[in-house]
Amino acid sequence: METTKPAGPIVGVAPPVAAPQAGAVTEGSLGRASGGVGALGVFFGWVASMAGLFAAALGIISVDVSPEAVGIALGITGYALGARGPGAFTVVVSTVMLLIVLVAGMGELPGLVGPTDPLASP
Repeated sequence: METTKPAGPIVGVAPPVAAPQAGAVTEGSLGRASGGVGALGVFFGWVASMAGLFAAALGIISVDVSPEAVGIALGITGYALGARGPGAFTVVVSTVMLLIVLVAGMGELPGLVGPTDPLASP
């Protein structure tokens, strides 16, 4: 009785993978951590986070919620680019500023600004 080899690849067995050649360009040798962003991405994450803090600070002056929303978006962008601490800090500060602006716009913080909501005034 003669046995024959299967026509296709064996199910459940991975094909052999060759080791990279010396001097070959791999993902880790391009200045990136495995699965992460490079130093340039972290730098732009810091820039986005600082721009978000600046936008949130400008939003408290104008009693408008748009700059705080931009600050939250830039904080999330900074977090995604690898600046984890500054990105999270920007999101938290922008959210707190947003709440302060919303409360101040309703006239609940006397002395800060007058009410900007026409329905809130008596």
